[in-house]
Amino acid sequence: MNTKALRVFLFFGIATGGIVAIIAALASLQWRYVHDSPLMIYAGWLVSQGVVPYRDFFDMNMPGTYLIMWGMGKIFGWGDVGFRIFDMCCLASISTSTYLWLRPAGKLSAVAAPTAFALWYLSFGPAQSLQREYLALVPFTVMLATSATGKAPISVIRILFSGALAGLIFAIKPQLLLLSLPLFLVIGRQDQPPIRPWLQLVIFGTGVCITIGAIVLYLITTNSLRPFLKIALNYWPLYTHLTGGHTPISGFQRVLYIIKETCGGILTFYTLIAMVGLLVLYDTGNNQHLLRLLVGLIVAAAICPAIAGQFWRYHWIPFHYLALCAA
Repeated sequence: MNTKALRVFLFFGIATGGIVAIIAALASLQWRYVHDSPLMIYAGWLVSQGVVPYRDFFDMNMPGTYLIMWGMGKIFGWGDVGFRIFDMCCLASISTSTYLWLRPAGKLSAVAAPTAFALWYLSFGPAQSLQREYLALVPFTVMLATSATGKAPISVIRILFSGALAGLIFAIKPQLLLLSLPLFLVIGRQDQPPIRPWLQLVIFGTGVCITIGAIVLYLITTNSLRPFLKIALNYWPLYTHLTGGHTPISGFQRVLYIIKETCGGILTFYTLIAMVGLLVLYDTGNNQHLLRLLVGLIVAAAICPAIAGQFWRYHWIPFHYLALCAA
C-alpha cells in the first residue's frame, strides 16, 4: 500500500471514528449522573446556597471542584441534562485543545487523538463522567495548546497564563500539578532571545501562586482555612492508606501495593500502542521536541496515581489520554 492510499485509508478510519464519537456523545445526553457526580454536584449546590465548604460541611475534595460544580449549576442548571451538556462542553474543549497542541505532528494525528480519546471516555458510561481527573484535563490541554505548540515565540504572558492554569489543576487535584513539569522540556525553545530557564520557572510559579492565592484568600475570608487544613493534614493521609478494597495498609506492605498497582495500570494495551507511536515519531526524526514532551508527560501521568495511592479506573484518565495522543 503506497503512502497516498494509506493516508486515504486512515482518513476514512478517523472519519468513521469521529461519526461514532458524535453519535455516542448525543446518546450520552440521556444519561443520569451517578457514582461520585451526585456528591460533587450537591457540594456545588450547597456553595450556591451560601454554605461554606469545610466549615459548614465535611468533604475531601479540593476547592477547585466546588468552583467548577458551582459554575456548572449556575450556567447549565442542576439537572441531568445540564450536567450532560457541561460534560460535552468539557469534551469539546479537550478535543479542540488536543488538536491545537498536536497539530505539529500533522492533521491526521491531530484529529485522530481527540477522536480516540472521546471514544475511550464515552465507552465507560456515566460512572466515569466529570471525574476530577477529567475536569483537570480541560485546563491541562489548554495549557499545552498555549505553550507547547511552538507556533510562535513564547512570551511572559503565555507562561504566566500557563502557570495560572496549572494552579487551577492543583486546585482540582494537587498531584496532577506534576503534569506541568514536562512542559519545560519545550517551552520557550523558539524564543529570540530565549527566556532563561530559571526565569521561565519564576514566571510560571507566579501564575500558579496567583490562582492558589485567590483560593486561599477565599478560605481565609470565609473562615474555612483551618478546617480545610485539618482535613488535608488528618483525613487525606488516612484515605491514601486505603486499598481498592477499602482496607487500611501501611509500611512496606503499602509500598508493595503501590508498585503492584502502578505496574498493573501501566502494563496495558494503551501503553503498547503509545510506545509504537513514540517509536515512529523517533524514527521520523521530526518534532523531537514533541517526542520529549510526550515521553515526559506519560511518565508523569504514570506516577500521579501512585502519589495518592489510589488506583481506580478514573485515576488513570490522564495517562490513557496521553497514551492515546502518543499512539
